[in-house]
Amino acid sequence: MPSPGDSSTAIRSSDETAAKPAESRGDPTVRFTPGTLLAGRYRIVSPLGKGGMGEVYRADDIRLGQRSSVCSLTPKPRG
Repeated sequence: MPSPGDSSTAIRSSDETAAKPAESRGDPTVRFTPGTLLAGRYRIVSPLGKGGMGEVYRADDIRLGQRSSVCSLTPKPRG
């Protein structure tokens, strides 16, 4: 649970507007690289962690001018 004043927000990668997955740029270890803008609002600063369900990134909410975090969930394999 985020602490008061913390703007932690989860965004599905399908909500991205100005982002291209890092895999298409040749870096298979992270989905988004620093500087990537998501939903026209969240600028990725750095990766924070990665697990079986997805990745978490430190981001800046440029609309509110606050630090934030972004969770990117790994899609469930079809089949």
